[in-house]
Amino acid sequence: MKVVVLNGSPKGELSVSLQYARYLIKRHPDHTYRTFNVSEAIDEIASAPGALATIVSTIEAADLVLWVTPVYCYLVPSQLKRFIELVFASEAARAAFAGTYAAVVTTSSHFYDHTAHRYLNAVCDDLQMSYAGGFSAEMFDLLQPGGREKWDTFARFVLDAAEGREPVARTFSPIEHHPFVYRPGPPDPAAERLPLSGLRAVLVTDSTGPPSNQTRMIERFASSFTGGLEVVDLNDVKIDGGCLGSVVRCGLRHECERDDGFVDFYRTRLMTADLLVFVGSIVDRHLSYKWKEFIDRSLFHGHVPSLSGKQVGWIISGPLRQIPNLRDTIEASVELQMANLVEIVTDEDADSETIDALLSQLARRLLRFAASRYVKPPTFLGVGGMKVCRHIVERNRSLFQADYPFYNKKLGYDLPPPDLASMARNALIPLTRVPAVARFIDRNFKEALVKPFARILEDR
Repeated sequence: MKVVVLNGSPKGELSVSLQYARYLIKRHPDHTYRTFNVSEAIDEIASAPGALATIVSTIEAADLVLWVTPVYCYLVPSQLKRFIELVFASEAARAAFAGTYAAVVTTSSHFYDHTAHRYLNAVCDDLQMSYAGGFSAEMFDLLQPGGREKWDTFARFVLDAAEGREPVARTFSPIEHHPFVYRPGPPDPAAERLPLSGLRAVLVTDSTGPPSNQTRMIERFASSFTGGLEVVDLNDVKIDGGCLGSVVRCGLRHECERDDGFVDFYRTRLMTADLLVFVGSIVDRHLSYKWKEFIDRSLFHGHVPSLSGKQVGWIISGPLRQIPNLRDTIEASVELQMANLVEIVTDEDADSETIDALLSQLARRLLRFAASRYVKPPTFLGVGGMKVCRHIVERNRSLFQADYPFYNKKLGYDLPPPDLASMARNALIPLTRVPAVARFIDRNFKEALVKPFARILEDR
């Protein structure tokens, strides 16, 4: 059987993720394998048509494609995202992937690995591949006997499924998106435009031309203000490429391995802003690779929130409502920044007047929340994610030295100290084992839960 390994790590042969594929090859040498380091070679693949054609012809003859990748910021690295976009843009490439069995193995610290798996699963479904499953490994699981046993079991299952052409269930339905041309109405009258009143507002986009729903929504949104909204096109920012995954300089000093000016741009123009609006279009099952490049590179600030307290809005062109996985990553990223997600506006309503109203409302809400410095309480996306970050930093203090002070001083590494009421209740635990006491608690528990609220709800 012919197996193609697509390595999504920008570190190429030095990828930890790739070691899982190598172990599979060692354990199952009776198959033929071909590995492509697609992230490391992405510039060549994008610029030389023959490079992509070689990969496509190999996949066309393959029985199984194994996607091997680390998880970067809720998804795959931007370099692999770019490769996937190139595949979807080529009719020959899509045809080569169709009908081939696929499986995914990721390595991470289990921080939003599920959203990366959902994305790759959806990509495989959209390419009409037979998705045989995913395996999410902690980076060094392969060094442990139990980790090797689990990986070997999964690998044998996938190889058997591909060799036997076993039926697999599709997870994601095809996206049904009908193009709609947004035609904004006249801008708000000058008397109704909103003054920024000393607030710094920055809009970041991956495209300011040619004309599209995305660019027209930017223009309509900008017209809500009297002036002062700074618009930044990521294509005009000096970004030499995606994150290289070294983590040494960012972990030790909150610096970046690439010295291309991105860190200075991020610190001086985004970290100093009060209002941030991000604008993009959906490409396959996420935003563009250019946006993913920005997101990955912002990790130079480690696991420490860099946009704390800021008001954030998103404007998206495309079928966001059909991609809840993307919404989850947007909401999680804002919550983990300790910022406030004001609203996400899309062009899905296919009604220009409605979109105009929503864009104007986003502008008003941004200013209103900024005036009150409001940041909504985090959901599990933020609370759970922060706890995982805290664990990662504590376990790797020698590497994440720049992150440690934040978690140690602001959040702490221990569980929150119990208050006196909790201590008193916990001291009574032995009594709950007495049948009469247990019955008393059963009868009065619900009333006791709401009784403390009476004091703040009573009329004054």
